[in-house]
Amino acid sequence: MYDHPSYIFDTIKADQERLDRANELHRSIIEHPERVIPRPSRIAGTLRGWFRAARRDAAASAAAVCEACGVDGEVAARPAPAR
Repeated sequence: MYDHPSYIFDTIKADQERLDRANELHRSIIEHPERVIPRPSRIAGTLRGWFRAARRDAAASAAAVCEACGVDGEVAARPAPAR
């Protein structure tokens, strides 16, 4: 039913050590802000990955069209599509 006093003491001690580590990290960041490297957000990374994949797919399909036309490294002149 009740927690043993040594368990409570160990829990408090572990929490205090965790807080001490967090405070030390914060102090280090405040003293050396030039060492902090900002990370891009997860959403930005996901969007960047989607656009990179779309760009890669577009480049692959363009290369396939150029190979089918027999053009080496040059884009063949095509008429503009009607609007």
